[in-house]
Amino acid sequence: RGAMVRMILTVAQQVNRKVKIYALEKNRNAAVTLQSMKVDLGWSNVNVVVGDLRDWETSAKIDLVISDMIGVMSDNELLPEHVDEISRFLKEDAVVIPCSITSFIAPVTSPKLNSEVRSFSDCKSKWERPYLVAAHRAMQLSTAQPCFEFQLPARTEATRTAASALTALESDRTQCMQFGIAEATQLHGFIGYFEARLFNDVVLSTVPESYSHGLLSWFSSYLPLRKTLVLQSESILQMQIWRRYEDGKMWYEWTVLSPQVVPIHNPNGRSFSVAM
Repeated sequence: RGAMVRMILTVAQQVNRKVKIYALEKNRNAAVTLQSMKVDLGWSNVNVVVGDLRDWETSAKIDLVISDMIGVMSDNELLPEHVDEISRFLKEDAVVIPCSITSFIAPVTSPKLNSEVRSFSDCKSKWERPYLVAAHRAMQLSTAQPCFEFQLPARTEATRTAASALTALESDRTQCMQFGIAEATQLHGFIGYFEARLFNDVVLSTVPESYSHGLLSWFSSYLPLRKTLVLQSESILQMQIWRRYEDGKMWYEWTVLSPQVVPIHNPNGRSFSVAM
């Protein structure tokens, strides 16, 4: 904890810039560490703000926002919604790092992951939630494709005054994706990755085709299917995924449309959702 604040202070010193930092931390245990570092290291220009950022108020105008809330599927830790909450404090030319995040999806076959999910006791909900996995024993069946992309911040000066943040954010999204399947195989689910553009051409990626070597802080996300599907060689797999946001919570729904239609997994967030 405090590594990001320490790095910002180091860079500011290197470029001979005076900065004022607001360290927003919802986790009270982590906030204690930050407050201790502020005292021990003499961070007189650092304000540690403890609590929900939706309740934070300031008269300051922010030049730079840096967040480490990049989820394994880019947006699953609600980074777009959190940046939107503080967008009213940003200067017109403010920079947000990352400046864009994109989730990627790929179909996989993995008897190992399928068996792990099947072993859980909850019969219904276990098939309707994403899992954090190190997918060493899974085979990707087709090239990962981009799914949901968010530019940060989403709001312009005009939309910052709008009554509904969700209109500006377009938090409710859906994507229908097609994958070419070369060989006959079984489909057990889908793997989720992310690509985050930090600034200009600086990119972090867990997507196998563009993987950032040495990136050890993130795994992948596994979206299971309740029913294992048999795929024929030289066939087309079509799936649909939704990102829904309502009443302060976000969830994913997903299904397969072809070669066989399966029931929608996690409808209305009945088994899994993430609270703001």
